[in-house]
Amino acid sequence: MGTERLRRAQCDLQLKLLAPSAIILWQGLADLSMRNDPAAALEQYERAISLANAQASPSFELRATTSWARVMSKRRNTSDASNRLLKIYRRFNEGLDTPDLMDAKALLSTSRTT
Repeated sequence: MGTERLRRAQCDLQLKLLAPSAIILWQGLADLSMRNDPAAALEQYERAISLANAQASPSFELRATTSWARVMSKRRNTSDASNRLLKIYRRFNEGLDTPDLMDAKALLSTSRTT
């Protein structure tokens, strides 16, 4: 019983810590899709990246950076987008077949060809 309570407490703590960066990331997606406001979306993605970095959550940082890079690429700023995304992508050395890493890799490869 004690071990189960400890596990639940750890999960609750992780959710409380990670939820803010996830919320900010989804706000950026909403700004982009519902309001068609790339500048507001970029601002939200920057906040999510910063918070994920502060929380030492590389997967959320990768996800937010990929979203940021996608918007930047559409604004014809591919070199900044690629450089920033590549910097975080290179931190991963396992799990390269996960959807987030595959998405980042695909974005990196298309930005190199354009």
